[in-house]
Order: sequence, then C-alpha cells, then structure tokens
Amino acid sequence: VEEQLQEKSELIKYVEEEVERVKGLFEKREGRVREERDAAQADAERARKACGIAEVHLAEAAARGDTLAAELHKERQAAAAALEASARAQAEADRLSSKLAEVEGEMRTLLDAVERQKLASVTKMRQLASFLTDLG
Repeated sequence: VEEQLQEKSELIKYVEEEVERVKGLFEKREGRVREERDAAQADAERARKACGIAEVHLAEAAARGDTLAAELHKERQAAAAALEASARAQAEADRLSSKLAEVEGEMRTLLDAVERQKLASVTKMRQLASFLTDLG
C-alpha cells in the first residue's frame, strides 16, 4: 500500500513537473512570438513614418514644378514602396498575432488536459485512501 501511495505520489509529482515544463515552453514560445510581432509592428511603424516623410517630399517636389519632374517620379515610387512595406509589415504583424492566439489556444488545451489528468489522479488517490481506511 505504501508502495502504491509512493507510486501515486511520484505520478502526481511527475504531472506537476510536466505542467511546469509545458508552462515554461509556452512562455518561451509566447515570448518569441511576441518579439517577432513587436519587431514586425516596429517595422510597420517605421514604414508608416517613412511613408509620411515620402509624402512630404512628394508635396515639396510638386511645388518646385516641372523642372523637378524626375525627382517627383522617384519620390512617388519611394512612397509606393513604403506603403507596400507597411502593408507587408502589418500583414506579418497580423499573422504573428493570429499565430500567438493559436499557440495560446493550444497551450490552454494542453493545460486543461493536464489539469483533468491531475484531477483524475487526485480522485484515484482519494479512492485509494478511502479503500485503505475501509481496510483499516
């Protein structure tokens, strides 16, 4: 009986360690995904600022007139590239946010499963304790 109690205790300890390990893995993965998301958002913000700057340059070039037509064309291309970069960066930020939500869901599912397993182990331990009490 003590051996069985010891085995149950070791099983519970193992499950608790696994829960902590899974939590640690989740936190690491979540941190990486958040860092990627934050980097993508920072890139998007820089791209938006670059776009704003490019639009200012574009307005100045238009005010200078026809003599600066070549420069105006170049700035329009820069603005379009900045908008594309901003859209790509925002799409990447959205993708990473979605991935983070997906990973969080997976981890919640895992944690729920571990919790159910832990509760089942507790129930079995109570049954064992009741059985031992009835024997004694």
